[in-house]
Amino acid sequence: MAIQVAELGADGVDLTQNEGFGDQNMGANDQTSIQLLFLHHLREALPADKIITYTFPCSEEYRYSQEINFPFRDVLRYGQNYVDAFNVSTNY
Repeated sequence: MAIQVAELGADGVDLTQNEGFGDQNMGANDQTSIQLLFLHHLREALPADKIITYTFPCSEEYRYSQEINFPFRDVLRYGQNYVDAFNVSTNY
């Protein structure tokens, strides 16, 4: 991915997630670890001036609460060193 950013002269990478596992569901298995590992290696491979954004969906069920679905809750908590901006998608 970092090679493609360089070849295209892009300003970075926009990662978009489509679906979580619910805010009380620990059944995300290794998704948090997999995503954090990917972000870690992507950050290492990109030059410092390239950005990484990470967009995750807000569950329609919880759109008026402050609950964040797994694995996004942990990616947000532990991925701050790798991601320049987190976004929440509210497309229902």
